[in-house]
Amino acid sequence: MLVTPEAQARLDILFAAAERNWEARQRDIAARGGPEPYHGIRGYTHFWEIKDQQSAQTQTIVADVQALAAQCNFQMRTPRDKYEEFTLGPDRISLNAEVDACATFNYPPNWENNVKIGVSAGHGACTTNALPYDALVGAALLAIKHHLGDDAAVRSMGGPQHAAWQAVFELCTRTFPEREIPQLDNWPH
Repeated sequence: MLVTPEAQARLDILFAAAERNWEARQRDIAARGGPEPYHGIRGYTHFWEIKDQQSAQTQTIVADVQALAAQCNFQMRTPRDKYEEFTLGPDRISLNAEVDACATFNYPPNWENNVKIGVSAGHGACTTNALPYDALVGAALLAIKHHLGDDAAVRSMGGPQHAAWQAVFELCTRTFPEREIPQLDNWPH
């Protein structure tokens, strides 16, 4: 079994809370007559769950994220605020943007640490606050879903109609025009 029942219960609570928050926000937007201009949304987060280490296809996904990152026009930084060019290695992605209040995107998940803290070994999450860095994180998640299919569960607080996801779709189609964009697991099919 990939995840303990207790860890799965905690993840289910997190996903349910994120979905309730997103639905409430969508109702607020509809009540005001439509979407707001593109801006940050505090707490806007993406989640993923990789089936196992063997299915991670890390080098393929790193290559995709390198191609996507080359299309972005914002300065990247390492997690310790030492600014430098992209640090995408052959076995790991760990990056952040030069903006406040965004979490570092890490792939593959830290299997050992996740088990120590009591969540599924393949669990990952990244809060982007829907700032421009979100386009690269969202595109990385679509690359994960594209390559892993059912071996990855990928969810987002945003839906395909959200302005932040429109920026993701534009980045993906510009970088990989031949690819069909996959659906995330919590989007309507």
